[in-house]
Amino acid sequence: CVNFTKLPHEIGVRLFEIFTTRMEGGKENGYIASRQLKDKRLMYLLILYVIASDASKEMKVSSINQFCKDIKLDDKNAAMLLREAGFAVKKSGTGDWGCALNAPLKFPPPKRGKRS
Repeated sequence: CVNFTKLPHEIGVRLFEIFTTRMEGGKENGYIASRQLKDKRLMYLLILYVIASDASKEMKVSSINQFCKDIKLDDKNAAMLLREAGFAVKKSGTGDWGCALNAPLKFPPPKRGKRS
């Protein structure tokens, strides 16, 4: 699996360690990504986008829409992930989602599982 990523071997191995779970046994060995690990990967990408696109180092971006389109992520899901990371996310009148990391951080309340 790692050999097909076209990344240096050490980097590919590290990415697979962080964002996937190794499957062993059975007929095939490989990697699997749970919903939580996919969300973790998307959160890392969104935060790296904010860091890379903000030249003033204020951790602020006026629009994440194009980036979300590039990585095929729904804008609302991106906003939810950024809020979970402590960002303040707002939708402008033109439909663009902007975000900023302000101090003190405000995290949403934890999600509760469904009662049975």
